[in-house]
Amino acid sequence: MKSHLFMGLLVAMTMTISVCSEDPGGLYGGQCDLMDCGYDVVECQLYTATDRAIVVHYINNPDQQREWTARIGIALNGIEKVPGLKLDGQEFLDRVTLTRPSSTQQWPEYDGRFCEIRSGGDQAGKNLSGKCSFSFTNGHFLTADFSCELQAAD
Repeated sequence: MKSHLFMGLLVAMTMTISVCSEDPGGLYGGQCDLMDCGYDVVECQLYTATDRAIVVHYINNPDQQREWTARIGIALNGIEKVPGLKLDGQEFLDRVTLTRPSSTQQWPEYDGRFCEIRSGGDQAGKNLSGKCSFSFTNGHFLTADFSCELQAAD
């Protein structure tokens, strides 16, 4: 009886620890209190034909009229090793874009933070995971976590 109780307690503690230690994932932050950050799917694309770049799409209605919640572009020209890449400061501002195509409610202007690629990013068909964080001039912020299969876009 005691061993069953102990095992049940151990399982409950393990589940609690794993739930509490996870990133919230997706799009989150103070800016999401001011505008809708909801989306249905995340798609990642690798452009290589002209300017090398990764584009992460947060999309609503993927099977109907596509609506973007966010589109993050990361310019990779001149960068040899993408996995483990961290962009901050002026390099972040020069290489990373945040847009909301086909929407009247655009993201505010941002003035800093970072973007990192934890894994993938250098070859289509592989998993890409990372995080970009934006601080807006209105004092709010947005963090975008992503993990998806990188698709060739050219």
